[in-house]
Amino acid sequence: MDLTVSTFALIGFASFLGVFVQRVSGFGYGVIVMMFYPLILGFGESTALSGIGSLVASCVVAYTMRGSQSMKKVILPLIPYCIISCFAVVFVKNAAPSLLMLLLGIALCAMSIYFTFFSGRISIKANTKNAMISGSIGGVLSGMFSMGGPPMVVYFLSCSHSKDEYLVNIQYFFVISNAVTTVGRMANGFITEKVLWLMIPNIAAMLLANYIGGKVYNKISVDALRKVIYGVVGFCGALTILRATVLA
Repeated sequence: MDLTVSTFALIGFASFLGVFVQRVSGFGYGVIVMMFYPLILGFGESTALSGIGSLVASCVVAYTMRGSQSMKKVILPLIPYCIISCFAVVFVKNAAPSLLMLLLGIALCAMSIYFTFFSGRISIKANTKNAMISGSIGGVLSGMFSMGGPPMVVYFLSCSHSKDEYLVNIQYFFVISNAVTTVGRMANGFITEKVLWLMIPNIAAMLLANYIGGKVYNKISVDALRKVIYGVVGFCGALTILRATVLA
């Protein structure tokens, strides 16, 4: 097991940035950290560390904002999300690393384009059909890349009447879904000793980021933050695709 100061520092930095974005905008932890984790970990270990981190981050935010959640809105998309994400975890176990890196790069670029140009123009009705579709797409992205947030953002924004309701509902959704997916990754051998050790800087950075993110929650322009972050996501996605072609 090769753990260095630079490894701990990179994990801490990625975790801080991911939790800060999630605390302010309601999601984004997995998207942010998966730009960094595959640089130093195997793909399965990266998704495992991201999944556990997202679980902890969601627990912290959900506890902070407890009391206004609507479990009825959470449960419906949760069912397909959890089932499909577990199948996607098995796919990751058997797929070639170069293919996974290529798919990750494509997913990052697609998310960057969507949130930069189309997120404000697309809305859906909060009904059973759209809950199942959103949950299914989110389950694929969660199981494969540990970043199932984007389709769930679209769904929960459509069925929430305030910023606080949206934020707390999506965090409770991620608490349950990440717990299920983490069990699936454990069963497939992705939660290694290295992953557990790297939770130390991960959690330390999370606590700090949650505190700072809470302070700026009502002061920062979420739209401006998203534009900057997803420009970076697109750039990293392009680099990831380039790296995948080299690995192939």
